[in-house]
Amino acid sequence: MEVDELREGGENRFMHQLPTGVKQKRLTLKRGVAPMSSALVSWCRSTLEGGLSVSIKLAPVTVKLLDAKANPLRTWSLTNAYPVRWEIDSFQSTKNEVALETIELAYQFVQRSD
Repeated sequence: MEVDELREGGENRFMHQLPTGVKQKRLTLKRGVAPMSSALVSWCRSTLEGGLSVSIKLAPVTVKLLDAKANPLRTWSLTNAYPVRWEIDSFQSTKNEVALETIELAYQFVQRSD
């Protein structure tokens, strides 16, 4: 929650803190590099490579935390999300590691369900 601080005339013991609204941080997702045919990759490409000449498509996004048997433990639903950053780790032939891609999403609000 963001607040505006307001000083009351003659009152020096405290400042009023008036709520102005909620500011959401961005959600960062990391995973192994997905194929170009992935719906998420297509959405990132159309949004970030369009140069703002193409309308940004807002979408609902559901993120699930899974247990070892792939059963959902927690679920978060993001409203009006869109990608704002998409990055792929640099490839290094001397390391035996999975290449990761990072996708950062902006969204209007999030709701958690169990």
